Amino acid sequence: MPANLTPEYLQAEKAFKEAQTSEEKLEALRHMMAVIPKHKGTEKMRADIKTRISKLTEAIQKSGKTGRRAMIDHVEREGCGQITILGAPNSGKSSVLAALTNANTEIAPYPFSTQHPIPGMMSYEDVQIQLIDTPPLAESMTPTWLSNTARNADGILLLVNLAEADILSQAEMLLNEIRKGKVEPVREDGEDERVGWFRRPTIIVGAQVDQAGALSRVRELRAWVGDRFPVVILSTATGEGLNSVRRELFQLLRLVRVYSKMPQKPPDLTKPFVVKQGDTVLDVARLVHKDFAENLTFAKIWGEGKYDGQRVKTDHAVHDGDVLELHLK
Repeated sequence: MPANLTPEYLQAEKAFKEAQTSEEKLEALRHMMAVIPKHKGTEKMRADIKTRISKLTEAIQKSGKTGRRAMIDHVEREGCGQITILGAPNSGKSSVLAALTNANTEIAPYPFSTQHPIPGMMSYEDVQIQLIDTPPLAESMTPTWLSNTARNADGILLLVNLAEADILSQAEMLLNEIRKGKVEPVREDGEDERVGWFRRPTIIVGAQVDQAGALSRVRELRAWVGDRFPVVILSTATGEGLNSVRRELFQLLRLVRVYSKMPQKPPDLTKPFVVKQGDTVLDVARLVHKDFAENLTFAKIWGEGKYDGQRVKTDHAVHDGDVLELHLK
């Protein structure tokens, strides 16, 4: 089965070949693992990458402090997607992470209280999305490894503090700092024409909307952003906007939930199979069982805009909320 490698994977592979240090090689391998297509045609490649990551990690850990630092600043991926939270000092990143997830994080009224990435799992209906709190971005003070965290994630939550008067200066500084690491925040993912650059889908979240003057700054921010990014507002104090942020992050990742059904039985709506927008019945079959893809002949589908039990081919694109009944040879 062909691997059908994406341009982003090939770019990550090139970065691995050009890496000069063990830490750079490890980050490149992790990125390769994060973006490689997951199907039977890449099983051997994924196993090889995992082996190389394990061996290189062990070698780095034995080498001393630099290796241990590389391990501290890496977060293993969990859930259906990974979102990096980026913001200026005292923008409220830790409070937002705590409000959206179950993470135990230090919330302090002084800047730079977060020194290492802190993960938490956010629930959106029946899926889990990983959020990562990070040290603040600040001109000439942004940690060098932070660009790797943004690059390896599936998307970015860019946090600005609506209680501050210089809202546009905040946003502009954040974009500039992210771009220094060759990461381009965009509304929708895609390939970047510049060598070594990565595009990451981004939303801007305005925190502390309950503070005086915040609503006028929201209007100012939205006028400045235009249609470049979605803008969502929230208050961790009142809970306003938290569900809107959860929904926007789910949409940012372009996730599609598909539920399974056995013939003559009701569908299992407790645990969806999660794929990306544009994926097909065949992609879902690969998640159900590795052998299903080879033996799948057709499927019956239930969903919006379809009649119940409509028969579809294996290349039929699925949509969020679809129910599939897979039929094998």
